[in-house]
Amino acid sequence: MTLEEFLTKASGYIPAGTYFALLNGEGNELVSTLPQEVEQLALKIIKASAGLWDVGDYQVKSLIEGRRLFVFKISARWVLAMESPEKEGVLLHLARRLQNMFSTVTEEGEKSPEVAAVPSPPEAIPVLLPSPGKAVELRPEIVALLRAVDGRKNLRQLANETGLGFRQLCNLINSLVAEGLIELKLPSKPSVLAYELAPSFASPEAALPLAGPSLKVRTIILNLDTPKTIPQILEILGNAGIETDADDVKSVMRNLEARGIVRKCQ
Repeated sequence: MTLEEFLTKASGYIPAGTYFALLNGEGNELVSTLPQEVEQLALKIIKASAGLWDVGDYQVKSLIEGRRLFVFKISARWVLAMESPEKEGVLLHLARRLQNMFSTVTEEGEKSPEVAAVPSPPEAIPVLLPSPGKAVELRPEIVALLRAVDGRKNLRQLANETGLGFRQLCNLINSLVAEGLIELKLPSKPSVLAYELAPSFASPEAALPLAGPSLKVRTIILNLDTPKTIPQILEILGNAGIETDADDVKSVMRNLEARGIVRKCQ
C-alpha cells in the first residue's frame, strides 16, 4: 500500500470531530490536521518518550471540553496523534487498526524518501484561477481533475472522485500551480481556547490576594503572565506535583472567570 492509499483509507475510519497527525521526534510530519497548539503538545510527548516507547505504546492527555490527545507509536519511526472527543478505548482500537494498515506502507517505504513527506496537505483545497494566457497541455487526467475542482473539495476528496492516487494527484496539482491555473488554500485550523488575567490586574501577583489558600489556584494565577490553555495549565500543575485533571482545571477556570479574575481569549 502506498502512503496516499493509506491516508485515503485512514480518512474513512477517522470519526467526525477527530483530528490526527503522523509525526516523529524530529518534528517531521507525513500529514497533520491537528490544531497547532495540540500538535506542539503531541511533539513534546513524542520527544519525551524517545527511546522509551516500543511500537504499540501510547499515552493519553485530557484536554478541554471533554476532548483528549491520544499519542500512539504506530511504527519504529512514526507516531500517530489524535485529538478527539472519543473515549480512550475507541481511540486505541482505531490506532491498532490504522497500525495494521500502516505496516503495509512501512514494510516497503519506511526507508524510502517517498514516505518522508506528503507533497501537499490532504486538507488543502485547490481553487481555479483565471486563465494564465499561455498554452497548457491538457492531458485526459488533467481535464478530469480540472472538471472536479470546485473550490470546495480538498485533495483527499478529489483523489477519491477522480480515481487518481493521492501522490499522482498532488504531482498534477503542483504542476497546475506552477502553470498558474490553480492555487491551494488551507482551511483554517480550529482555534484553541486560552485564559488570561482580567485587564484590571497589572500582574499575576496583583491577583494573588484573591486566589485564596488553594495551592492549585495560586499556582495557576502565578503562571498567567501570558495566556495559557487548559493543556498548558495541566502541564504546569503536573510539573509542580499537583495532581488534577482537565475537568477539575476547567471548573477552576470557570470559577475564576465568574469572579472576574480571568477571561477567555483565543
